[in-house]
Amino acid sequence: MGDHARQVEAGRYPGDDGTIEIHAAAMDHLTETSRRHGVGVDVPELLTALLHRGIAAGHGDDGIASMIEVIKQPVAAR
Repeated sequence: MGDHARQVEAGRYPGDDGTIEIHAAAMDHLTETSRRHGVGVDVPELLTALLHRGIAAGHGDDGIASMIEVIKQPVAAR
């Protein structure tokens, strides 16, 4: 978390620990697999939607800490 905090402070989000694209693909897979096995998907769907908003905002190649740029946007700006 310390590294992510420093990235947020600097406004630079290297994809060293996995890009938003990679995290979104993993969550897509988790959501679909959970659905097939009858496991609730409320939380995975929420995270998947958030990650896809990050991709749409241009952060697909950035690290997960870049999601702060999506989360901090007012609802009206989305």
